[in-house]
Amino acid sequence: MINVICKDKNKQINIYNIIKIFQGEEEITFSKKIKGRGLDIDIGVIDEIGSVKIYKDGNLVKENYINNTEYNYSKGKLIVNTLYEALSEYFKYEADYGTLTGIRPVKLVRTYIKKGYNLNQLKKILNKRYYLSNKKTEELFYIAQKESQLINSDKISIYVNIPFCPSKCKYCNFVSFINREDEIEKYIEYLKKDLMENFRLINRYNLEVESIYIGGGTPSILNNSLMEELLSYIKANILDFKEFTFEAGRTDTLTEEKLEIMARYGVNRISINPQSFNQDTLFNLNRYQDLSELERYFKLCKNKNISINSDLILGLPGENFLDIKSSLDKLIELNPDNITLHTLSIKNNSGISKEKLMSEEELLDSYNYAKSKLKSKNYQPYYLYRQKDIVENLDNIGYSKLNKESLYNMNMIEESQTVISAGLGSVTKIVGNTGIKRIPYNKSFKDYYHKYIYVNQNKEEYLKKILEEE
Repeated sequence: MINVICKDKNKQINIYNIIKIFQGEEEITFSKKIKGRGLDIDIGVIDEIGSVKIYKDGNLVKENYINNTEYNYSKGKLIVNTLYEALSEYFKYEADYGTLTGIRPVKLVRTYIKKGYNLNQLKKILNKRYYLSNKKTEELFYIAQKESQLINSDKISIYVNIPFCPSKCKYCNFVSFINREDEIEKYIEYLKKDLMENFRLINRYNLEVESIYIGGGTPSILNNSLMEELLSYIKANILDFKEFTFEAGRTDTLTEEKLEIMARYGVNRISINPQSFNQDTLFNLNRYQDLSELERYFKLCKNKNISINSDLILGLPGENFLDIKSSLDKLIELNPDNITLHTLSIKNNSGISKEKLMSEEELLDSYNYAKSKLKSKNYQPYYLYRQKDIVENLDNIGYSKLNKESLYNMNMIEESQTVISAGLGSVTKIVGNTGIKRIPYNKSFKDYYHKYIYVNQNKEEYLKKILEEE
């Protein structure tokens, strides 16, 4: 257990996040005094000097101070940096991401690039302010430059949510409903009404759609008739776009007929996500799909000129370096246009046991092997994000072949483009010059059916306001 003493309660979440970098498994408590058992960390700011004292079983073992007159940090930044330095020296560990704990580190780098910083300048300032390693700065800089070439903030994306799944994967925390086939037909009926309100909004304000993304859930759970009903409705109302993605996810919900329907109505990108090529691993995660079907569906997609993205998750319970190596090698052999490497993120409500996870060293070896292997096969990183509770303080990275990058993925992660959403549990993000407005839908069927119209009125109100400001 780690006990923290800090008078400023508003800084507790920042302190908690920094300690988790070094001691992810330890329970962290906050109190008003030193307990003298385990680690006590006394944090404060006196006369512009940040102070951190670390006690082990009541004995002072480490202290660190930063004089803020040299840096002019905010109080929160001063506390974070003083604490990071003290813990880094005490545990003899330097995190690649330093003090950065947010999910969009590339966004920070893009901000500096817009100000005219080159790579060498970035290395200096990010190491000084955030303790980022030079290696990580180089990676973020490369991705930021790639994104800057492709992102168009003047256009918008559309997200459509299908919140149904054949089973609930243990690692997943998205809003989804299992064994609710009785609700799907009614849901599509109301989703079309919801979409029509959004189409009217898009037309009224002359918004130009760049990408459409149908996600979930597992959208390919729709039967042929409902899939054609939905896709034909979207295609009839959005005539021009660059990218149309359908998140199929699992082979157990796919058929050749469904792929034909997708191609007929303009879908040009699909996600088929094995996550692992170890059938036992998938079974233990409640993800029931036949991996032997992958090759057939990959060929069918390519014959229909549908670009393929596939996900793998590093660090799944019961797996080791050889499992990850085998999965990645098999996936590369299938030759998808995009491969996204996810590092396992353990949510509080997940059914994943931490006892069965691979060691830190083995996971880092797997992570570095996967990145090196992909680059050797001409896959280049083009977007990156992190998650809360991600294992070993790592990240998720999307790789693609040249000119096969997903526009929606980049814009969604970087929040560089307005995303108009439709469907239960989805969130519209209206991006303006002064900030981002999130407008969520309700997460129950009853509330969604009765209140979607009010959500769309809210969208129009804020969209009109932002467009007038611009």
